Amino acid sequence: MSNSELQKPFDIHQKLRSNASRWGYLHAAEPWQGDCNFQLITDLSGEECEYALYQRVEGDYFCLVDFFKNYNEACEEAKNIINSNPKYKAAINY
Repeated sequence: MSNSELQKPFDIHQKLRSNASRWGYLHAAEPWQGDCNFQLITDLSGEECEYALYQRVEGDYFCLVDFFKNYNEACEEAKNIINSNPKYKAAINY
């Protein structure tokens, strides 16, 4: 297998830097979020709708899994989370 055939693993830090993204990497969980394990945030402020998917880590924080403008742009981990949550899938495919 050549180097050009090797696929690098997804790196959210690199994606944040290369896109000069405004999404935060980590934020504190709030009491109103209850015991939810994931958070799908929608940003409608730009010309295109953008989504950010966060996963709860260590109980007290949400960590960015990926951000994307449509399902096909999402990383595999984000797609797996979306596929396991019909409400998220419906929101993105609306």
